[in-house]
This record gives sequence, structure tokens and C-alpha cells, in this order.
Amino acid sequence: MNVKAFLFSSAALLAGLPAARAADAVVMPEPESVEYVRVCDVYGAGYFYIPGTETCLKIGGYVQYDIGGGDLFARHPVDHQDGGTNDAWFQRTRFVLETFTGAETELGTLKTYTQVRVNWQNGGGTSVALRQAWADLAGLRMGKIESNFGTFIGNISNVVTDDILPYAPYDTNAISYTFTSGGFSGIVALEEGGSDSGLGDGSRYLAQNTHNYTIDSYVPHIVAGAKYKTGWGGIGIVGGYDSVHDKFTVKGRVDVKFNDRFSAYVMAGWGDNDLEADADAGRLGRFNYYKPWSGEWAVWAGMTATLTEKAKFNALLAYDDAEEFAAVANVDYTLVPGFRVIPELVYKDGGKAVNTDAWGGWVRFRRSF
Repeated sequence: MNVKAFLFSSAALLAGLPAARAADAVVMPEPESVEYVRVCDVYGAGYFYIPGTETCLKIGGYVQYDIGGGDLFARHPVDHQDGGTNDAWFQRTRFVLETFTGAETELGTLKTYTQVRVNWQNGGGTSVALRQAWADLAGLRMGKIESNFGTFIGNISNVVTDDILPYAPYDTNAISYTFTSGGFSGIVALEEGGSDSGLGDGSRYLAQNTHNYTIDSYVPHIVAGAKYKTGWGGIGIVGGYDSVHDKFTVKGRVDVKFNDRFSAYVMAGWGDNDLEADADAGRLGRFNYYKPWSGEWAVWAGMTATLTEKAKFNALLAYDDAEEFAAVANVDYTLVPGFRVIPELVYKDGGKAVNTDAWGGWVRFRRSF
């Protein structure tokens, strides 16, 4: 190829490049509009609107580490070498995820709540539980809850070992209606029951039997109650009917707020009791879904005192018809915002049911978000 032919060929090639590039050009799509997350302050802090809806969502939860010891809380795993038992610290790590939603409708406020709990503990491995999942439309609530017999007039929530002398059942499916007007509230609930009548982290460490309280016919368990709350505190009463064993239980509570730094409560319960049947179970007072304490009656008294901006002192005393006595005290200290440390000391006299007394203690670390 001579020089003239090379130049003509190069010129023709260069002349064709723009057309080729134009044929291969990438067409960029128009950018879509972005809807940024909007803060929703209708239901409190932490809510935001789900994009494209008028529903407000809040996501929260906590990571928690517990360590316990003593007669009440030490684990005793089997020693596979000699078949004996070993004293050991009880340790548990827990992750809880919660969701809350709220939306205004023509029939009232539509709300949902879910709580999923994952535990890892020595000797027990991992457990995952759906603790709560319910929908509520203007007071009509349905789903998985903690029994209204415990929550309606108030749980014992300021101490870690709140169920050292149990006061209510826990998990159940239910449908309920709550009427609220000013400081007054009333509730009627139909509940399914479950296989555990309120034995939780504290009370289960003493040897006790559990039973199945799930309804076995079309007749549900029934809960009804009323309460009034005002600036000085509140007063409430709630009753529960166990349709499986045809037994009734009632519980009342008075809360008093003395000032911004000190508050206290007293709660008492009474329920039908079949001592002969209970003796066969190895525990007094177990054959009644809404009466997990021993004997016919029980009483609880608690208080909270604010010591500093970061520290609160909490205490609980409890006693029942079977002469069981329990005392719990702790200091709830906020180390930094969102992170609490709670050392707690617990004593229990088993009375007629266990006929022994025991001590124990916890330290709880919780990071909430």
C-alpha cells in the first residue's frame, strides 16, 4: 500500500466514526423523584412515615446481658463425667426487636405492635420467641399478647425478678375491647390461655410444676376490669375466669405518686383454690390459670425512689397464703443515655410449697435503641 492509498483509507475510517458512535450511544433515563423520609410526631419520638403512605413506623429494641448466681439463679448442669451437678453462673444474652405502627382512619387510630425475642444462655442454647404481635383499631385488639389479667392494672416492671412470686399468666392469643374516657378505662377480653401460668425468670428456679391451661372447648377464658388514673396515681381491679378448671380470680391495685421522686403501689389477689388437686401437682394453687401464686391469696408492695438524675432505687415485697415470702431490691443506673446497669439482690422463703429459703442476685446490662 502506497502513502496516497493509506491516507485515503484513514480519512474514510475517521469519517465513519461519528456515525458508529451515535448508533451505540447510551440513552440515560430521566431521574425519578425521591420521597425523603418524613418525621411523624403524632405518636411520640422515633416515628417516621413509611414512604408513600400515611402510616407511621417506629423500630426499636435492645441488646441485653444478664449474669446471675446464688441459690436462686445459679445453673446446675449435669457433669457428664461423674453424673453429678456443678454450680455455675447463670448467663444469658438477649436481643429484642420491636416495631410500632400507627395510622388515623375514619374508625379511629389503627395500631400494631410486635416483639421478637432471641435468647442465648448457658445450658439452654438459642431460643426464639414471638412475644407479642397484635393489631388494635380504636380499642379493639386481637393477636398474641401478655394476658390482660397482668397488664391491664399494671405489671411489676421495676425489678428484674418481677415474678419471684408470680402474679399473672403470660403468653396467650386474645381478642379484647378497651373503652377509655379521660382517666377511666374498662376492658373485656376473651383469651386462649397457654401452657405456663406465669412462671418466669425468677420463680422457675425453685422446683415447680407447670400445666396446660389452653382452652379445650369453645368457651374462652374471660378477663374484665376497670381502672382510673389521675395525677396522684391510680386504682384498678381486674377479674379472670378460667374456663378449663371453672375457677375465678380477682386482683386489685392502688398506685400512689407522692412527688416527682417517690412512688409506691400495693396489689392484692384472691382466687379459687383446690388444695387436694394442688397437692398432686406438688405445688399449692396451680390449677387456676389466673392464680399462679400459692394458696388462695397473695399481696405485693413495691416502690421506686429517684436518687439522682441517673439512678433509681426499686424494691418489691411479696407474700402469699402458703407463707411464701420474697424480697427484691435493685439500683437502676443509666451509665450513658441508652445504656443501663442494674445490680439486684433477691431473697425468697419457699413457705409450705418448697419449705426452704434461698438468696440470689443479678447484674443486668441493657443497651436500648
